[in-house]
Amino acid sequence: MEPLAGYVFKAASEGRVLTLAALLHNHPEEEVRFLLSHVTQVVGQRSTPLIIAARNGHDKVVRLLVDHYRVNTEQTGTVRFDG
Repeated sequence: MEPLAGYVFKAASEGRVLTLAALLHNHPEEEVRFLLSHVTQVVGQRSTPLIIAARNGHDKVVRLLVDHYRVNTEQTGTVRFDG
């Protein structure tokens, strides 16, 4: 399941809303919850798909995750900002 979580994270970080939806399609709710709450650690950042999508300004991905999948908006993580 973790390899798929990596693809979900990458799609969210790159703003690929259709790819993200396709990756999550036809998975049981329990697996989708795991994939969307999985914290990925990259270069000192600990982020969920929602956090990294918001960090990178991908509003369509954020809307999909919040409106359709009802992800936990209270889950914490860390991000780095330039400057």
